[in-house]
Amino acid sequence: MSIKEEIGEFVLKRIRELDEETPYARASLAKLRRVAGKNPSETPEVWGITLRGGLLSSDAIEAIHTALALYAVHRQSKQKSMHLEGQSLGKAARVLIWKDKDGNREEAITRRFNAIASAGDLIELSRHARGLVQLLRSEDIELDYVQFARELYSFGRYADSRPGIRLKWGKDFYSLKPDTEKNEEENQDE
Repeated sequence: MSIKEEIGEFVLKRIRELDEETPYARASLAKLRRVAGKNPSETPEVWGITLRGGLLSSDAIEAIHTALALYAVHRQSKQKSMHLEGQSLGKAARVLIWKDKDGNREEAITRRFNAIASAGDLIELSRHARGLVQLLRSEDIELDYVQFARELYSFGRYADSRPGIRLKWGKDFYSLKPDTEKNEEENQDE
């Protein structure tokens, strides 16, 4: 099993635990929200959540910590999971723009998305992503946190992979069309 697969399995297992309606899950989500944007080495209060199982390298731990802390921010006050397989960061941000009926927030959303994509390291990315995740939460738009954690690992571990990750996010952000636009284009083709 590759390290990315291990990260994905670990994050998915933790998300399933956090989605349970238990006192442990509620307390864990609250702890994780408080450490969003912080370095995992400075947050011993969540090590039982993010390190339990003796998993992986420090780069993997940073990716897991970031993904789970942002998930906790996303899940706040929600009765359902905010994880959706296949909904990348770029797609989720684009859906957020589509849900903005008045078109007042497109520039602000794009600016936040670009700040994430141009972050120099994982901690900076995490700080920028928190604002976007809060907007996603406000509109009930889910994100694939397993995929996101794997991308965060590559982003933090391999500086040469950052351009590819950024381009993937950008491609998803700019090429995805809402169902109504797809339907209109299909009708024009007929």
